Amino acid sequence: MVSGGEDADLRSWTLDLNELSVQNLNHTIYDLESSYDGSIVLTGEGGWNGGTDTDTFRISDEFGLLTGTRAPIGYVYCVALSRNAQWAVASGFYGDILVYETSGLELYASKSTRKKRTKALEFSPDGTVLASTSTAGKIQLWSFPPDCSLDSCELESVPVSMSHSGSWVFPIAIAPYSDGDVTQIVSGSDSGKVKLWTIENLAGLNPNVLLVREIESESVYALDWSPEWDKIVAAGNGSITVYDAGTLDIIFHIENAHDGRINDVAFSPDGSLIVSGGDDGALKLWEFGTGSDSVGGQ
Repeated sequence: MVSGGEDADLRSWTLDLNELSVQNLNHTIYDLESSYDGSIVLTGEGGWNGGTDTDTFRISDEFGLLTGTRAPIGYVYCVALSRNAQWAVASGFYGDILVYETSGLELYASKSTRKKRTKALEFSPDGTVLASTSTAGKIQLWSFPPDCSLDSCELESVPVSMSHSGSWVFPIAIAPYSDGDVTQIVSGSDSGKVKLWTIENLAGLNPNVLLVREIESESVYALDWSPEWDKIVAAGNGSITVYDAGTLDIIFHIENAHDGRINDVAFSPDGSLIVSGGDDGALKLWEFGTGSDSVGGQ
């Protein structure tokens, strides 16, 4: 596992919460994402924390070597990595989406969303679609070119209308099984509600939102799908809720999992554990279904 936060430290951990390494990056870490094999870690940074005041997008490889670049998008609030780990995207305060090839962080494209403060980015499993959210409550889908090159790498808007009311936080997660025929996206916001979108023909010329299911919830700050595709985990003001992905029925709920807001939550690759990190500075592991901090916390 990897974690980061306001202390500017990028930390790696074993699954029994033993700390493996720590690197200080000099800037607040707003978001991070790793490849499935853990060989690549992306960080989105900004602000001043004892170092130069800059807005940085950074990559760390399996040898711990860091490559960073100044990202002209304000504080880098969110990052995403394609499943094949070839492409990395970043966005932030000014809303523009930057596309980099992970090897050397070379900039391939820049796309204006016409929205300020992008709050989430997510690739589809096949890498053909990129989803983004903004503080305006707009969920935008972009087609990602299969032949992205320095000469031609334009993100095109997909004509699908999606929105979610709220004010500042809009997490999204795309189902692991999604493809060009049927795609499912779950969204949440700090105003409450979880929405599950089913979209057909997303890779075609006439995509269509086939179904939208929504349920009332507390504030939602982070979301993730289980690797088995059948569960969705949502994190809120101290609580963690697991939903049945088919019905959105609650099948697992933890109150007071953290003291205050939970900023991120994720399933382990085998689906047996949930990891969470919050404003209280704690990183915790939960054995799914027990309702207790059975593995441990730091």
